[in-house]
Formats: sequence, C-alpha cells, structure tokens
Amino acid sequence: MRCRAWVGSGATAALAVLVGCAIRGTWNEPSFDTCKFVEREWSDDDVPVVCDLHPTVTEDGFVLELRHLRQKTDSQEWRGPVLLVHGLADSSFTFVLSGSRDSLVGYLLRNMYEVWLLDKRGRSPYGHQHFNASSQEYWDRISLDEQVDYDLPAAVAQVRRIAGRPLRAIIGHSQGGLVSALALASQPETARSVEHLVVLGSPLALWGGRFLVPRLPDALITVSPVAFFRAARAIASGFCSSRFTARLCAFLLCAAAGCGDPYAFAPEVIARVFAYYPREASFKNMIHLSDSDARGGLFRYGQDASHTLETLQTPTALFYGKFDALLSPDAHQASERALPSQVVKMSDGSLPYGHAGYIWSTTAKDLLYPSVLDFVETDYTRTVDD
Repeated sequence: MRCRAWVGSGATAALAVLVGCAIRGTWNEPSFDTCKFVEREWSDDDVPVVCDLHPTVTEDGFVLELRHLRQKTDSQEWRGPVLLVHGLADSSFTFVLSGSRDSLVGYLLRNMYEVWLLDKRGRSPYGHQHFNASSQEYWDRISLDEQVDYDLPAAVAQVRRIAGRPLRAIIGHSQGGLVSALALASQPETARSVEHLVVLGSPLALWGGRFLVPRLPDALITVSPVAFFRAARAIASGFCSSRFTARLCAFLLCAAAGCGDPYAFAPEVIARVFAYYPREASFKNMIHLSDSDARGGLFRYGQDASHTLETLQTPTALFYGKFDALLSPDAHQASERALPSQVVKMSDGSLPYGHAGYIWSTTAKDLLYPSVLDFVETDYTRTVDD
C-alpha cells in the first residue's frame, strides 16, 4: 500500500510539474519571426544583416514564407544564392537560432553568399489562397508529395527570379534534404536552376522497418496539429528556459536525437530550441513516411507509384553523423547506394554529431561548414540554365 501511495504521489507530482511548465511556457512563448530574431539578436555583430520576406505562392495555392538574408554592404562580390530547407517538425528558424557566429547562415553570409530560408507548407502563419489552418482541406494537402511537387519548385523559381541567376546550392537538413533530392530528381526545370545539393543527415534510403515515428490513425490525416505541438512547446520551454535546466535539456536532446558531446550546444541555444520547437508537422506527413517505411519503399501517398532518386543529376554532397539516433547506422552507405554514383561528389559519414549537431552545434563551423563550402565552391562542369 505504501509503495502504491508513493507511485501515486510521484505521478501527481510529475503531472503538476508538466502543468506548471506548460503554463509557464504558454505565458513565455516568444514571437516567432526569423527576420525579427536576426535583426534583434545579430544587431551588434560584425556581420550586419538585411532580412526580407518574400511570400511565395505554389501551384496548388499554398503561400510559403521565403526569407532573403544578405550582408548589409555595398560590395557586389556575391557568390550566389543558397537555399536552406528545414526538416519535419522544424522551420527556417532552425538555421539562425545558434547565432551569427555558430550558425550555417552566419557562416555563409561571412563568405559572401546570399541566403534564402524556406518555410514549407504547414508552418505559421499557415497561408493558403482558399483554405485556413482550421479546415480539413488545408491539412489534407500536406505530405511529402506536395512538398516535392510544389514547395521546392516554387521556392527555387522565386529565388531564381529575384536573384537573376541559378542557385549555387540547396542545403537540406533531415527531411529537407530528402524533399530537395526528390524534387531535383523529378522536376527537370527546377534541377536546371540548381548547381549543387548538400544533404545533412537526411533519410534518403533504408525504408523498411526503421522509421521511428509510430503509425498514426488515418482519422488524424485532416486534423490540425497546431494545438498538439503548441502544448509540447509549452511544456518544453517552461522546463528548459533557465541556464541550469537548459544544460539538462541538452542531455535530453542527446538522448532523443543522439550527439557526440552535449556540451557542444550552448545553453542559450538549447533554451531557444525548446522555446520554439517542435514546430507543426502535419499528421498526414508523418503517416505518409510511416506507410512508406512499412512498405519498404518511398511511395507516393495512397499509390503504388514510388519516388525515385535514380534520375538525380545534380552534383551532391552527403554528410552524416556517426551518433545520429534518428537514422539507421548504415544510413550513410545506403544513401550513397540510392543515388547515381556519378552525382555523389563528396561523402562523409564520420561526423561527431547526432541529428541536431549539423545545425545547432558550436563546432559545426569548424568541423562541417568548411567542407560544405569547399563542395559548393567547386565547379563540376554540369550545365545549368543561365
């Protein structure tokens, strides 16, 4: 009886902590705007940045947020536009939250690249020409297929139009790398506007029993996930907001996503991570990936037709971390095998990172980004439309 009472008291206390963290996190949830964050947090840095928003409409009516960042300088020596694409329960903010000195965006800006950040469909403010985020029709149009068929082509066309030149590279993290690779393999017009593809910890292959998200009920396909993810953020941010608990949360992040060194994440970065994440991901998107995994191939939603990477012609670099807990241990080799051998120009599966280290670690600017830049700056003599 005493044991049972202790268990009951412990469960009650844990519930009270979760409720308290949720209330605190809800009260303290920060305004979510990538440009405003950059202007506020990077204002005193040695890389003054201009950040502009360019709403981009897809062929099926979604209004995507596409942000353009560049140094505030009169120099005309820009090396070209680079588009960054985020992962599943993520957003463009992931590429700037570690600050100008440690982030991939800051690294590219210091090396005179124009940076474009894409927020794929299903992210706040949930833009669409005909539907809103409370409608079933809105969420029923968000799976991997639509991101490949509409989001990437629209973003690439918009960047190409404004920049007036081909994209020097697309850099995709996690599902963002998968979406980018599939779009370049299946959309010839889009591929003709992109010179390089960089993949950071993306599940390009190994479909068949390894996807970590459980199969969700079909009834959730058209349900808005906004309230669910907002509650998750509220609990996480309420607990991880102090410097002491942020360090503890770094260990929790490592336990979930893997990492080589929990201390490679700055406490203020961890606090931001749990204040802003996880972002909304449609349940249909997750169901789609689970179904493909169960069927042993990356199939289009509800169809027998599958996506393919065999037609990819864009020179590609693959970067994988040896501590990545969200990918199979042989994801690196499997991704190489899934691509035509002639397009893989650089490949490294020995990075000391888990799934978040590619973009949030303080060491990435020394261990990863120089290799990314070396690849992007190499001319592989592939014909790209001028």
